[in-house]
Amino acid sequence: MTILDDIVAKTRERVAAFKAETDLADLTQRAQQAAEERLATGRAGNFYRAVAAPGVSIIAEVKKASPSKGLISSDFPYLEIARDYQQGGARAISCLTEPDFFQGSPQYLQEIAADLTIPVLRKEFIIDDVQIEEAATLGAAAVLLIVSILEEEDLAHKIALAESLGMDALVEAHDNVEVARALAAGARILGINNRDLRTFEVDLTTTARLRQEVPLDVLFVGESGVRDSADMFTLRQVGVDAALIGETLMRSPDRVRALRNLAAASTHVAEGDPTNPEHPGRFGVFGGQYITETLMQELHDLESSYFQLMADPEFRGELTELFLNYANRPSLLYFAEHMTEDLGGAKVYLKREDLNHTGSHKINNVLGQALLAKKRGKTRLIAETGAGQHGVATATAAALLGMECEVFMGKEDTDRQALNVYRMELLGAKVHAVTEGSQVLKDAVNAAMREWVSRIDDTHYCLGSVMGPHPFPMMVRDFQSVISEEARRQILEVEGQLPAAVLACVGGGPNAMGMFYHFIPDADVQLIGCEAAGRGVDTDQHAATMARGEIGVFHGMKSYFCQNQDGQIDQVYSISAGLDYPGIGPEHAYLRDAGRAQYVPITDDEAVAAFEYLSRVEGIIPAIESAHAVAYARKLAPTLSPDESIIVCLSGRGDKDVAAIARYKGVDIHE
Repeated sequence: MTILDDIVAKTRERVAAFKAETDLADLTQRAQQAAEERLATGRAGNFYRAVAAPGVSIIAEVKKASPSKGLISSDFPYLEIARDYQQGGARAISCLTEPDFFQGSPQYLQEIAADLTIPVLRKEFIIDDVQIEEAATLGAAAVLLIVSILEEEDLAHKIALAESLGMDALVEAHDNVEVARALAAGARILGINNRDLRTFEVDLTTTARLRQEVPLDVLFVGESGVRDSADMFTLRQVGVDAALIGETLMRSPDRVRALRNLAAASTHVAEGDPTNPEHPGRFGVFGGQYITETLMQELHDLESSYFQLMADPEFRGELTELFLNYANRPSLLYFAEHMTEDLGGAKVYLKREDLNHTGSHKINNVLGQALLAKKRGKTRLIAETGAGQHGVATATAAALLGMECEVFMGKEDTDRQALNVYRMELLGAKVHAVTEGSQVLKDAVNAAMREWVSRIDDTHYCLGSVMGPHPFPMMVRDFQSVISEEARRQILEVEGQLPAAVLACVGGGPNAMGMFYHFIPDADVQLIGCEAAGRGVDTDQHAATMARGEIGVFHGMKSYFCQNQDGQIDQVYSISAGLDYPGIGPEHAYLRDAGRAQYVPITDDEAVAAFEYLSRVEGIIPAIESAHAVAYARKLAPTLSPDESIIVCLSGRGDKDVAAIARYKGVDIHE
């Protein structure tokens, strides 16, 4: 016998007793009267409307106990709890009425429904029509129907009964078979319980896995397992219409604030969500697919394959295995004790992407894209690279997976990153030195795109940044988001609270997007991108897109770009080959304009000073790209309290830059 079997058996006893002591004809009459009143007052269907409202609606649950967690609230001021939920922005309430395992009561629902203006769901193990009729008399706006405890014909009947009484039915499933049964029975609101009612174990990926099984015209609800804003953000990305949240809110010392934080996570960037069919690949006005018709079908096929494979547990399992046993994830969150003592103020933590296999964050995205390409039947990878780290990572993945590899790199960058050129060739890649234009990263992207157009059938363009036409900004962000997923969990483990700020260098912005992503819902965490100011933003020798750029279209996307007076893409400069790009990814552009992230310029001199500083203070040589973020951390940390912390993303290691920095300092050195 499972826990669910025990609950259902006890429910049968309780329902039998209820029917024996109740005038059932009177109950039916009172239920009909309640339905007429709901219809007359315009409240019929208000639960459906609450779930269907824009963004992700929160259904906040009032419950005293559960079989898995025991007693949750000893004093249980249920009306006060429900009022807090309404004040905090919940669009509906779920009230447990099951008395034996959850210590619920119909009285709780009746009083809450009478007191609040938002709709209330009866959360119960419904096996008999009288429970639905009783719900109507108590003032419920909806009832929960669990597929696993009802036969299909009975399920369809109970959905119809609830709707005839002016209520909605939230039909709950846990696997694809149950989803199919729910849809066949006519479910208009389908909930996926991330908690297996047989074992009571929770897995948030259940909702993600089953999303594709549910048509868009059926409202989709994720139930259970939401612990924080990051989980809420994950559900939003999956495409839920609502999330049912219980224990997290019940245990919060400030229910109103907790709910508002979750609500903020549920609505962030909703209009720019790439999963929104009305705005494919858009982040506000940014993003899109400004690309030759020759590539459009390939981009559509790539997007379709990406969504299909990311929903496939086998693919995700393979990728996780590569992250763990090949890329050396999770990467270390390192407390920079000496730097913290030297600067004063906030504690400084370094997210050590420099310790990944190949020496940078680039391997995260490349492993994902290379595995995706191989599953799609591609045999050849091409890539652009600036500092060479993305090229090295792509060559590495190609060697691992038995694929051909060609890398395009600006001639100027091949000269200043000669060591990485040899590493790519050592790994079996053919490196093309691009001599067109200013011979830097943007020219390498141009060359790679031209090559891709000429060989779509067998070639995948492994774009290295959160830029380009959709779906690249989304895909690269998703693969890189492992950085913030780990960092958020790690900082909570060691500090018990979120950081005051997270910092990362920004060119196109892949490591920054990865570092920011799971912190976006946390409104109190500053997101700070550090861009290349070169010899100063008041000169013509910089790559400070956010400080000096304007909106334009380039490389298949709409974003901010450095442009000349004629609106043409301008030449840019940075000591860092990896930041030497005249634009920024579209999601970064949106985050800045939405006020969620800020972007600060860092000069060459500041970056070099930070490069030397971290090397001497912590014994860690950062990539010159990462040194831009370290430079701003030196300014920020002293302004914060010692009780606070900041996280700096070390996007890569600095071995590749040592000779170039020595020459910058006037030291005659050759690699």
